[in-house]
Amino acid sequence: MGIDWEWMLGAEGADLQRAYEDSIPDNDYYDGPDDYDDYEEDEGEEGVIEEEIQQAEAEIEALSQRPIRSLTDEERESLGEHYTSPATSGYIRAILNGEKNNFRGRDTYLTCEGENYPACDRLFHANSVKTSINFIRRMALFSRKFGEERYLQTVQNSDIIDKEFGVWNDIFFDNVDIPYKSGNNVSAYGPVMFVFKVDILKNANVRMLKCNPWNRRDEDLKYSDIFFTSSDDIKEGIRSNEGATIDIMRVNFLGDFEHHTTVYDTEELSFGDNLEAIYIEKCINTPGRENELKTLIENTLVEMGIGGVPVVIRDNEPSREFIGYATDQDKLWEFPNGDIDQIDL
Repeated sequence: MGIDWEWMLGAEGADLQRAYEDSIPDNDYYDGPDDYDDYEEDEGEEGVIEEEIQQAEAEIEALSQRPIRSLTDEERESLGEHYTSPATSGYIRAILNGEKNNFRGRDTYLTCEGENYPACDRLFHANSVKTSINFIRRMALFSRKFGEERYLQTVQNSDIIDKEFGVWNDIFFDNVDIPYKSGNNVSAYGPVMFVFKVDILKNANVRMLKCNPWNRRDEDLKYSDIFFTSSDDIKEGIRSNEGATIDIMRVNFLGDFEHHTTVYDTEELSFGDNLEAIYIEKCINTPGRENELKTLIENTLVEMGIGGVPVVIRDNEPSREFIGYATDQDKLWEFPNGDIDQIDL
């Protein structure tokens, strides 16, 4: 950005340059060589910088080959900052927006209350009743770390794994509506599903997971086992299924549940105008409780000034055989104590 001469010096028109020159003390003028060829130290300094860059890259490479759970928080942070580049983030956003050949599903819908709603081509986040109400009250999603520190969320079995694998302060999204695509009609993380436009990731530093750490928690995974580390890494995943142990290891957003998208090291992510809908599962343990939940959510949305967001109950019955819940099902369905205004924010 240029200097605002008029604001700084009170000069105008042709006097601007002269005023600038007059404002510089004589001893501030540069009297060195005219070009870098005359500056003997340049080549040496450039060599030192190049050597430092190579050393830093070697250190990152060494860290990336170690099991991520063996790293310190600072070492995991170094890896995250190195691999979460603007270029990779931009490529992931382009994939999610359907701008790349990525097999992302189009025109895939679930039916809720007689209407069709997106089951793909959006970003999805499921959570417990308590956590979801606090999302709405803050008009933002927040990381597990942020929520734990402020008593805003329901404890999940996967919390310890998220800490060990360096995603504790990330914000997670599913790339498809997993309850619908799986056929179970339930989410492991809670009965409330937020549906967002991909634009919620605008300007965010995003990572894409190769796997859900919880599903491979017994393995000594390296950083590159969990995350795609570059756009080339993602392209290779799209081109080939070589080495994958199961079919869903491909980068296929139409039916792939493993490749979550996370916003890296971010405490809160504002809804903005990107919240499109909220889906609610039917309650297995207390039939009809989903209607109470719908009323609670709608009232909270109105209170926050976004009452136009559709809140719909899934038509399909949830599977009673599903056993992969993040915590006890009754805890996922636990309503806030007392009046809504008493929620600890």
